[in-house]
Amino acid sequence: MARTLTQLVQAVSRKLTSRYRFIAAAGTGGAGTWTDATNLASTPADYYNGLWWYGVTSAAEYRITDDSGAGVLTLDTSATPASTQDYELH
Repeated sequence: MARTLTQLVQAVSRKLTSRYRFIAAAGTGGAGTWTDATNLASTPADYYNGLWWYGVTSAAEYRITDDSGAGVLTLDTSATPASTQDYELH
């Protein structure tokens, strides 16, 4: 069965880390941050540090530099993700 690039990235992420997440259109973008208190607040602070935030719709990707533990991710300084879209954490 042929796989899309997104399916291959997801499969590799699942094999390499248990911290992979795919979440549909729940967060809100902003200058240097991504907020999703509904889906990301259930993990301890700094859990997602060092992972990549990947916007499925926009194909934007940013490195996560800090995770508040309350659903707010601080992204690298060039980050301004679009608001409310599907995203993945790798």
